[in-house]
Amino acid sequence: MLSVPSINELSVLNVLAYFIIAISGICFLLWQRYFSPISDIPGPRLASFGTCFQLWEIYKGKINDTLVQLHRNHGRYLTTLSSMC
Repeated sequence: MLSVPSINELSVLNVLAYFIIAISGICFLLWQRYFSPISDIPGPRLASFGTCFQLWEIYKGKINDTLVQLHRNHGRYLTTLSSMC
């Protein structure tokens, strides 16, 4: 017969699930930054993790100025979005 797990067992399972999710997220971010196919292209570090960098610049209304400045600093090619596909 099936037994109902106790509250202590549920909390251990919840902590384990959150731990696995956190480790998976950290591994994904490390892969995005250091091992993805476009990780060797220069650009702002925040841009290699996701779209937050570009969305913030669009929100501030300074995306064009920011991109011109980034091209001056990093050269012709630069990373402004991650390769999340």
